[in-house]
Amino acid sequence: MVNQPLLHVLAQLSNTTSVEVSLALSVESRKGIQILSIIFMILSQGGFGLLYSGLSRARNALTPYIAVFINMFIVLFCVWGVGYTFAWMSGNKFIGHRRKWFGSEMVSTDYIPWALHACYTMFVVNISCGGIIERGRPITYFVLSLFLAFFIHPVVVHWAWDEEGWLQTVHLRDKADVVFKDVGGSCVIHVAGGISGFVGAMICRPRQERTRKKSAFKILHSHSAPMTGFGGIVIYCGLITLQLTRVIATNSQANSDMLAIVIINNFLASLGSTFVVFLLACALNNLNQSSSKRKFHWPMIQAVVNAALVGSVSVAAGCDSYYPYISFVVGLIGGLVYMFYSFVVYLCMVDDPAETFAVHFGPGFWGVLAAAIFSRTYGAAYQTKVNGTYEETPYLIFAWNLIGAIVITAWCFVLVLIILLIVLLSGKLRVKKDIECEGVDADAFQEFAYPIEAWKRAPFEEKFQFQDDVSVASEKPSIPQTEHTRDCCRYCPEHDGRYRPVPPYFPEQDDRSRTQPPRYWPEQYFNSYRPNYFMAPRAKLVRPPYGSIYKI
Repeated sequence: MVNQPLLHVLAQLSNTTSVEVSLALSVESRKGIQILSIIFMILSQGGFGLLYSGLSRARNALTPYIAVFINMFIVLFCVWGVGYTFAWMSGNKFIGHRRKWFGSEMVSTDYIPWALHACYTMFVVNISCGGIIERGRPITYFVLSLFLAFFIHPVVVHWAWDEEGWLQTVHLRDKADVVFKDVGGSCVIHVAGGISGFVGAMICRPRQERTRKKSAFKILHSHSAPMTGFGGIVIYCGLITLQLTRVIATNSQANSDMLAIVIINNFLASLGSTFVVFLLACALNNLNQSSSKRKFHWPMIQAVVNAALVGSVSVAAGCDSYYPYISFVVGLIGGLVYMFYSFVVYLCMVDDPAETFAVHFGPGFWGVLAAAIFSRTYGAAYQTKVNGTYEETPYLIFAWNLIGAIVITAWCFVLVLIILLIVLLSGKLRVKKDIECEGVDADAFQEFAYPIEAWKRAPFEEKFQFQDDVSVASEKPSIPQTEHTRDCCRYCPEHDGRYRPVPPYFPEQDDRSRTQPPRYWPEQYFNSYRPNYFMAPRAKLVRPPYGSIYKI
């Protein structure tokens, strides 16, 4: 057992006393902070779009961004309809079912809790969608979001956070203090979203570029490191505001000092997790580079971004009751848990592009257990002897948190598995192989995140006209069709500063050997099929010949 005086000495060294004395926030101040937090949590959902788009290849970068925005409105509809009732209204120990269906009978005091619950559900939904990016159909995102928002997650919230839930009303050994402790959502938010994303990644199977052989199950790097990094920072700020709203909602004596310690604990936990992950990732990458068999390379931008998120996830359950030095230790262990789960997923050959299982489930599960160990108010590490024996309440809280985390994991795993298996049997779970090679964006939305048409045209392209551009052809003076103009030399000095005339084309006289291009147009096929841009095509293009950026 940890020495009790030593812990208080360390607490004093960290400029934090064991008893906080400050005036509680007024009602209007609490509402103002919650409203600002709601706005920022809505903005942080765009961070998921940036993160998932950055982790995708360029040909699939648009679909996750659109899915994140559509998911937000699906969540709002479900929470307005039944989600808020299932989560927070009176009913039984399993689910709430009385009053306020579709916003009926709502009063002014219900508006802020309703919006907060919608934001919490958005986090769970967007976390779970990270496991199916780059190969899931848009309908898969929407079906998963629908069932999570209107039934699966509201039931979890009712169990763990509502005063009528069984995790709050059932007490081990009839001790009223033994309840489920998860202030910031390590289990309710992150474990639920992480296990749902893992089920999606497992059912969808790996992407085409990743094989079934362990020796060749390579890491697919993101197409935009800046988008990945900025999206992670936005999500990180959103997770801190989520914890602030939970502290205000659960503690009537919350004050500015308590909110400040929540922010400090998140900073120090992320410091610990980033420290250990960065050092181990660099060491493993250097060791792998010096080895003769290069099998695994840890993408550094993804490792650093995920490490920062891991610290916030690990400390969320007891974000208001940790000493600062303890939060650093919790984040440090959370970083090790993240690396362990990341290797487990890699060895199991489960393709989880955003590492939702390693980032959210593993550290979230650890965080809900760490709260029962290191919390300064109810943790087992801070208990004292009573009549020569230690109080058993902290150990019962640890056991109850473990039971609650296991039950929530099993609940989300089974229901999400059933839903995705139904979608799989209907043939709508994953895109076809040829569509995956061309890009999900082209098939789902007929547009790209980086359209070729938006690029600045090269100088020589502005000087010629196409055959079907009648308006431009009528404005340009005619040039005698000499033998030299028929050859259409692209960089001929004689034609500098003038437009390129359209040469006459006679298909019956064209005896050059060409092969029919495939449906997917790599750059070499396009250039071989049309040797220069002034030649009329022999056949109608099946798909637009986009450039090499869509091959990465």
